[in-house]
Formats: sequence, structure tokens, C-alpha cells
Amino acid sequence: MDNLRNNDDFSWLCAGDLNEVMYGFEKFSGVPRPSDTMEVFRSCLERCGLEDLGFEGNLFTWTNKQAGRGSIQERLDRGVSNVRWQQIFHFFRVRHLT
Repeated sequence: MDNLRNNDDFSWLCAGDLNEVMYGFEKFSGVPRPSDTMEVFRSCLERCGLEDLGFEGNLFTWTNKQAGRGSIQERLDRGVSNVRWQQIFHFFRVRHLT
């Protein structure tokens, strides 16, 4: 990703299960994510010129499928892109179907 960011001619999107939350509120229950881990993820995205595209729908995209006190939910799926991509695809929306 670091190599791609050096080329301003690219418009790029990265979407899917990135397996990390950006902020503590993106995880419900269970052991909290370490703040330094979330900071490393945010810093990587920033360094690469990628911005979270937001979403429509449910905040959480993953669950451990447990009920009650054992339930854990997280936002692990997301779309991120650089500004050039957003300028080309300004109508694009991320929709969580879960």
C-alpha cells in the first residue's frame, strides 16, 4: 500500500474485511481493542491517503453469533479510497447488508 500511495495518478479503492476496527465504539462487548492497535490502523490509512467511505445500515458487520452476555459485534468490513477515486465515483455508497 505504501508503494501505491506514491503514485498520484492512481484512483484506488480497498473494500472488504480489513479485520480491524478504527475506533473503540466499532466494537460491542468482549475484550476492548488496544488503542495503539487502532491508531496503527488509522495511521496506515492516513499515510496511504485513504479515507473511510462511511456506510449505510447496521454499524456492526461481524458477530460471534452468541446471544446475551457472550455476544460480540464489530465493524470489520469497510471501504476506503483515495480522494481521486472519490472524485470519479462521487455517487458511490457503502451499504452494510447484515
